[in-house]
Amino acid sequence: GASRYYEYGTFLQDSLAEAFLKLTGTRMKNDRFSDAVFMIYKDRRNSKVIMTDNVLLSPFMVTEQTPDFKWTLKDDWKDFAGYRVRKAECSFRGRDYVAWFAPEIPVSDGPWKFSGLPGLIVEVYDIPCEYRYSLIGLRNAVREIGIPGLEDILPDIEKGY
Repeated sequence: GASRYYEYGTFLQDSLAEAFLKLTGTRMKNDRFSDAVFMIYKDRRNSKVIMTDNVLLSPFMVTEQTPDFKWTLKDDWKDFAGYRVRKAECSFRGRDYVAWFAPEIPVSDGPWKFSGLPGLIVEVYDIPCEYRYSLIGLRNAVREIGIPGLEDILPDIEKGY
């Protein structure tokens, strides 16, 4: 399986592309990877995290092993977005994080690169809360999540590198 994280503006563009496909039966030109917008893909089959973005209009892609966050589960619970959620903490790349995850949603995933808990991460923030991700809602969407390769980011490069 795979998952994809991206910002709200990209969500709106992705939703437009999905609606266009349903209405016309054709895809918008390069709608999936065009301009290498900021996205994080989690390829669980290969234990990889892939990030795409642009720097000064140049697309780039970074691939790394799925991080081990070394979560510590806590006995704190609260209600969040209609779910009973449990607290977990970790230190990752110089920051301390607090996460709240929903064990009743058996998906070991979350926003940004976060994963590795026995349930969906519905809220996560660093201390002192410079970065915060909070679930606003869930919806079922059945569509393939393609994992990009270099040819998707740089379509004009010569093959055989």
